[in-house]
Amino acid sequence: MVKFERLIDFDRQLLDWIVEKDTGHSKECILSAVNHLKMAYKIKDIDPEIALFRCITAEEEVARAIFLKLREQGYKNTNKNKIKDKDHKYKQALDLFLGTIQNHFVSYQEHNSNFPKEIQLILNENKKLLEVGLLIENVFMKSIPPLNFSFKVNNEPYYFKKELQELVELNSKQILKQIEEKANFRNKIIYAETKGILKFNEPIDAELDRYYKIVFRLIRIYCLIYPYKNEKSDFLQNAIDAYVFMMNEMEM
Repeated sequence: MVKFERLIDFDRQLLDWIVEKDTGHSKECILSAVNHLKMAYKIKDIDPEIALFRCITAEEEVARAIFLKLREQGYKNTNKNKIKDKDHKYKQALDLFLGTIQNHFVSYQEHNSNFPKEIQLILNENKKLLEVGLLIENVFMKSIPPLNFSFKVNNEPYYFKKELQELVELNSKQILKQIEEKANFRNKIIYAETKGILKFNEPIDAELDRYYKIVFRLIRIYCLIYPYKNEKSDFLQNAIDAYVFMMNEMEM
């Protein structure tokens, strides 16, 4: 429990705002994820296998919260036939998908002078919102909604739809392999194999901390979505479309 006793003010503030401002099933998924994570740290020394299982469940609960919130806010391609929010593969793929986008933009940033040189998450305590600040040519700007990144190409807004599509086409096989590895690990924790059951004889603190970072990274993404129910993000819609395309390719 030490991790949660030392929860940084930034993340504690986000959780307090979710409790105060958010509603519905997605909010309950966030609170469930945090509870699973807390319990994982609490039982890590007496039942490390189930502690890790709780961490996996925490990650899936936040992923599901994001799916449910996007559906609630009316984004296209988010119905149950497109994003199967109860399917382990869909929930475990989200962080991998977001990591691929992040890596792409880091590379894009290095090779394109017009791309923001600095991106910051900002707590707006007056409005109780999480915002994104962009440093472009020594000018600090904010995007509203915060996930609505766009740039001008031929004087028209450009939302990276082509790049996102190409990104999933290039990385879908690798992500599929990673999803299968995650699913296999999850099954090994709870089901016996011919050689017996999976046992951890070494401390699992580093692995728990890794899941902690994943869960709170996804919670931050959630907090960039839930307050903006009346303001659609074109970039976010394109990311959803790319994600659905990727998952469809994997199921073929």
